Amino acid sequence: MTEPQSADECTNCNGYDSSSCPVCRGTGEQPAQPLDLDAIQARCDAATPGPWWADQTEIYVGTSDDNDPDATDHGIANGTFIAAARTDVEQLLARVRELEAERALYVGVEPTVAEEMAELSRRLDAADAVIDQWTDHCLHPQSRVLLDDIRAALNAEPAPSGPTRPA
Repeated sequence: MTEPQSADECTNCNGYDSSSCPVCRGTGEQPAQPLDLDAIQARCDAATPGPWWADQTEIYVGTSDDNDPDATDHGIANGTFIAAARTDVEQLLARVRELEAERALYVGVEPTVAEEMAELSRRLDAADAVIDQWTDHCLHPQSRVLLDDIRAALNAEPAPSGPTRPA
């Protein structure tokens, strides 16, 4: 895969608002290969469970505090896990940065559910207040029925009068 030379060549943003592109972040660079979480998980599952630690010559299973660390050969699965770790960690870090950049675009921009509910509640209260004012001044019975139907609709209740249409 040929990496783009500029943000204009990024297949995600095509140069449009590239400074906030979670893929190239304005550099035009993209991950060299797709992240294969299933393969990473399989290598992790096949390797000896941790913790692991290392001195200058060996990798051990256990902790550095163990009196008898296990330095035996744990086979090809551990070797495969270790050999892939450099690429896996690099790809995972790139993906985390990508997701953090994407998340940063939305944090603080969109209202939370609680904020949306508070706004809807405020609007419902304002609509109820307007209906109260109109109800107090309406003398025509059909107008009062209509206002009761509107209030019921705002409160997601069935209309008390049912569907009515002026004759």
